[in-house]
Amino acid sequence: MPYDPNLPAQGAPIVSAELRNQFAGLSDNIDAKPSMADVTNAIATTAARNCDAVQQLNIPLHDPVTRAEGQAIMDKLNETIGALHS
Repeated sequence: MPYDPNLPAQGAPIVSAELRNQFAGLSDNIDAKPSMADVTNAIATTAARNCDAVQQLNIPLHDPVTRAEGQAIMDKLNETIGALHS
């Protein structure tokens, strides 16, 4: 029986079967929640990794950007994406 927050009714006599059903419903709700191991595993498998080791790209840019500057930007972006995935 699912948990019913309206039971027992205010002023109603205590009925053991009704309370057992309420406790069983609460237990089912608690058991259905993910465990801490489930949460930790989900974070470990889906969260981005630390990319603190990736240094900033400090190069002067020309207008328009040169091919070498564009390549440097793309290389740094790929380095960052790689660090987030590994």
